[in-house]
Amino acid sequence: MGLTYSKSIRVGGFRFNLSGSGIGVSAGIPGFRVGTGPRGAYISMGKGGFRYRQSLGGPRPMHRDTTPTPTMTPPPSAPAQAAGLVEYDRINFMELNEASGDDLIATMNTQAAKWKRWPIVGGVWLLFMFILPVWLADATSNASQILLVIAVCSVFIMPFVLIFLAWRDHVRRTTVLFYELPPELDAPYSAFLDTAKWVAKSRRFVAIKSSKRYADSKYTAGATTGLRTEPLKFKLGKLPFTACNIQVPILETGITKMAFYPDKLVLMRGMKYAGVAYTDLNFELTSTRFIEDGSPPGDATVVGHTWQYVNRDGGPDKRFKNNLKRHISLYDELGSGAPGLDIRFMSSKHESLKDFVMAINAFVLPQVEAG
Repeated sequence: MGLTYSKSIRVGGFRFNLSGSGIGVSAGIPGFRVGTGPRGAYISMGKGGFRYRQSLGGPRPMHRDTTPTPTMTPPPSAPAQAAGLVEYDRINFMELNEASGDDLIATMNTQAAKWKRWPIVGGVWLLFMFILPVWLADATSNASQILLVIAVCSVFIMPFVLIFLAWRDHVRRTTVLFYELPPELDAPYSAFLDTAKWVAKSRRFVAIKSSKRYADSKYTAGATTGLRTEPLKFKLGKLPFTACNIQVPILETGITKMAFYPDKLVLMRGMKYAGVAYTDLNFELTSTRFIEDGSPPGDATVVGHTWQYVNRDGGPDKRFKNNLKRHISLYDELGSGAPGLDIRFMSSKHESLKDFVMAINAFVLPQVEAG
């Protein structure tokens, strides 16, 4: 049987209870007390041999992630550390473009930055319609008739003029991309498109925005790392203000779009473009033990279980009510870095991102060998 220690000290109307699990304090009158301690706040009342005690709630967990994103478990040997934030999805477009020296990307940025003419023409027309009543009041009869004819005609004609100018502005700001793949790369690139579509069907396919270290993993299901993620959107198509003879996989997270063209990865944020050659990407593929915040996705590989409040031996901490059981799934995590670039993805479909990287290498390596 283990040894325990407890001691009670009275100071005025307060009673301090010292024990191995912590310090508690209570106050009240005989038969009724209110207190708090390591297990939370409580009230206690009774008389003679009868006593009633009701918990008012357990202690608040420390460093809980308030986002709906579940936590990620580290290797079993990793100790808990002080909480610290690491941000991902960081892109320095200037550094990327300086490193690549890509003339095509420079052209795309120049084209997209051209000013639009249709808002200026539309603004001048609205100003004319606003001032027209003042002119009509001061104009002669003939001049008034001429102004009215101009105003009426502009109402019918100006919408078509603005539509035409908007189309012309779009054409002026669009960069045309034309790809003619050699026969030996047709099959590898088609296989890459199929793999990208397959990966995008993962039940949980997200971009990792940031991670932080927990100071105490007891309250985070044993995990020492928490993640903030954002869903990834996938489509086959083209980037805004580009025209291309082929469709390419595009991943979108927040305001960032990533297009996987045959020769390079093109990123777009706002109206700025950056390009990264595939050979300059440093893919880091790892498997992650991920604690689910509910039922695991249908395509996830469940490798174990834990508890929301966990003891050092891995068992549930019975001091907490509603201590839910958590599933541990095996996820794929992919980091791709380059000068000025740090982005990370995660997929619930185990080894799907491994196939994604292999599919990229299948059509990139022949180009490198040919070069």
